[in-house]
Formats: sequence, C-alpha cells, structure tokens
Amino acid sequence: KVIAEVEILSIGQTRKDHQPKEKLCQTRVPMYVPPYYKLQDDQAVTKLTSENSFATLTTSSDNNQLSQTLVPILLDPNNPKTIYFHLARSNPHCEAITSANANSILTITGPNCYISPNYYQSTDLVPTWNFLAVQYRGVVEVLDREGTLKVVDDLSERHERDFPKPWTSGKLPERKLKLMLASIVGYKFTVESKIAKAKLSQNRELHDFGHMINQLEARGKQPEKQVAAW
Repeated sequence: KVIAEVEILSIGQTRKDHQPKEKLCQTRVPMYVPPYYKLQDDQAVTKLTSENSFATLTTSSDNNQLSQTLVPILLDPNNPKTIYFHLARSNPHCEAITSANANSILTITGPNCYISPNYYQSTDLVPTWNFLAVQYRGVVEVLDREGTLKVVDDLSERHERDFPKPWTSGKLPERKLKLMLASIVGYKFTVESKIAKAKLSQNRELHDFGHMINQLEARGKQPEKQVAAW
C-alpha cells in the first residue's frame, strides 16, 4: 500500500538532511514546487488533468526498481480521485504494479512553452520555460475483463465523439475483441495525494507579467496561447 503521508522539503533544506536510502515514491513528492508556483485550486487541477489525457506512470517495486510508461488516461467525471488507464499485458510494468509494496505516481504535463526575455519590458531578465503539471500518488488496482473493456470504450468515446462515425468496440468481431482484451490490462488509480505546479512567471513584476501575456497571445501559436489562457 502506498504511504499516504507526503513530505515536502522546506526552503533551505537539502536532501542530505533526510534519510538517503528511502524510496523516492514512498517518502516525498519528487516535483519541486516553490510556494508561488503551487496550484492549490482543486477545480483548476481537475481541469488540467481532464484536458491533458496523456500521462507518465512511474512505479517503484519491492526490489527498488523503477518502471515507467506513457499512458493515455481517463479522469472519472464523477470522482476526481479516480483515474483509469490500460497497459499492454506484455509490458513488464504490469508485474511491477502487482508486486509487493509497489508505489505509483502519475504525472500529467499540461500546456508549456518557451519564454523569451523579449516578452518582458525589463531588460535584465533571462529565458525560461513556463508550464503546468500535476503529480498524483495513489493505489493501482487491476480491473477485470468488463472493467478493462469499459476503460477502452470510455477512452474511445471521449476522443471519437467529434468524428461523423465514432469507433466503438462493438464494431469489432467477437474473436478480435477477445484477442484485444487478452492483450491488455485495465487499471484503476485511486489518488491518495497530489501536488500541482503552475509556473507562469508569477515571480515577475506585474508590468512584466502583463506584457508577457500580451506577447504570448500575439504570437498566435497554440502552446503559447494555451499558457497565456492560464
């Protein structure tokens, strides 16, 4: 079972002040978040997760090995503490998830873009990268055949809804559907803790911040416009 307690390093502390051999996933949140970048609005975190449905799943198993897989995810619309995904059955990550004392983190990266010093009015600033991200720690449960099929159907429905003829698993011949379900494993991720980061130049002077937003919107590119919208 994942340890629910989260330890965040205080300003001025270093990792040598802490026990060095404990698992990263068990003892502390690995994402560095200065106080002024911390995203604490639960609705905003839910929005960030639901709009960015591709995540990195990291699991530490009992032998202290790390497994990592990029996965499409689906946030339960009725419960922001429940996230669904599936993996290829042949992926060794599946074994890590079911090993004793396994600990898992889901990391979602939202809108992000390069920030040029030219975006500011002040002349003594440097380049940086602005982004939004959220990390969830929790317990992963294996789903049965029906649960796995529902994950496939719900994921497909979300991304197929704009097509004139949306794909559904019902379009597959029974034999092919059985083969598909035999080759994947569905999972339910129950969130125990989370930390979200919105690095959006909040540490800049107000006139520089406003000028940066105007510059991002003026560029007209999708990543820049997405970051500006936050």
